[in-house]
Amino acid sequence: CVSTNYKEEIGNLYRKNSRDCAYCSVYVKSSEVKKVKKKIQKIMEEMQMGEGYTYSFDRQTMDFEENCKTITIFFFVAVILLFILLTALNEKPFSSLLILSIIPASFAFPLGIKLFRNSCLCLGDFMGMALSAGIVVNNAILIESNGLETNYKSIFITNITTIIGSIPVLLSDSSGYIKDLSFHMMFSSIAALIISFVLFPYVVMNFKKYIG
Repeated sequence: CVSTNYKEEIGNLYRKNSRDCAYCSVYVKSSEVKKVKKKIQKIMEEMQMGEGYTYSFDRQTMDFEENCKTITIFFFVAVILLFILLTALNEKPFSSLLILSIIPASFAFPLGIKLFRNSCLCLGDFMGMALSAGIVVNNAILIESNGLETNYKSIFITNITTIIGSIPVLLSDSSGYIKDLSFHMMFSSIAALIISFVLFPYVVMNFKKYIG
């Protein structure tokens, strides 16, 4: 068996199908799971194994790509449904698009950090983006409907509690899914806070004639 989970698997003994098996872990600092799998497959295929011996990846690694695809599809479906719902409620398609535009704007900050650090996106990153999207959209809805002056306290408290709640996980020794999720929750909320207080009110004011 081959696993990409480095710290948790060292020193453990395993059986597969009631037979002894060797379990090795691979640690790669910055690379996509898909690329790592291809490299490992190439190495394993070049090894001369005895008859009846083969290799396999752990279930988490095998399911990673499928899980990411599923989350991405559901994310875009949710955004489309949200656009339809907002348009049905306010009868202003341009206003709905303007509200939804805050989602990719807030993601630019954490994704930029990932790119700068040459870090790959993992399952926790996708989940973090999906969860933080709800917070940033709520900011935009409140600003577009009633203005920043009326809702600035609610917007500030919602985002700052998310940021503070994410800090302990980011500073802990934990790694993997939960840390990636907290990373996106925190930095998307920081970006959403800046956009909500600085950029979005200005955009709404200048595009008010199109919103109606």
